[in-house]
Amino acid sequence: MTRYLTRDRGGRRRRRSRWRRCCYFTRIVSSAVLTQQAGTPYDVVEHVRRQLIEVLGLPKPGARPSQRARLVAVALAGLAGHAIGDSSAHAA
Repeated sequence: MTRYLTRDRGGRRRRRSRWRRCCYFTRIVSSAVLTQQAGTPYDVVEHVRRQLIEVLGLPKPGARPSQRARLVAVALAGLAGHAIGDSSAHAA
């Protein structure tokens, strides 16, 4: 009986991990699409700001984001920087 419960817990962990990876990927893709379609860089930066708060768990005191969450945060921040860089290039 104990062996069955251990396997079940491991399966739940794997499913939860896959779900998180899928959510991270979805966040990056949606932010990239917004970068291409947004009217202003402000829209992209606000979207990315909300995503970063969720991914990194910023409102939670003592939150320790995983390495994967930090990598996603870097990718999201890069998208926001790209949006700002494109707008300043068009302004010049």
